[in-house]
Amino acid sequence: MMRVLVTGGAGFIGGAVVRRLLAERGTIVFNLDKLGYASDCSGIETMLAGLGVAVEGRYFLLPVDLIPDFLLGLGFTDDATVLFAAVQVLSPHINEQHRSQARVFLSQPHADLPR
Repeated sequence: MMRVLVTGGAGFIGGAVVRRLLAERGTIVFNLDKLGYASDCSGIETMLAGLGVAVEGRYFLLPVDLIPDFLLGLGFTDDATVLFAAVQVLSPHINEQHRSQARVFLSQPHADLPR
């Protein structure tokens, strides 16, 4: 059995990936999610109910905040890890000026940054 850790699996994209993985036999899914205001597990729950015993022992919801508890997620999987966790509160505040400054910064050599 392939074991996959999905962070942010209760979000829109992460939830779709979790459902896709559960539809495939032979995959154990560890869904690590903070379960914040943007989380929605209803699609996953509906799929679990529909598949019944076919998914028994193949889906584990881990309600963990990835930032302070990151080490908890290490070691749950050795086959694949899919990261969909996002800081949604920042994206409305990032504008073209920020992107332009980041491009300039990243295009310059920095001796203090690892290569």
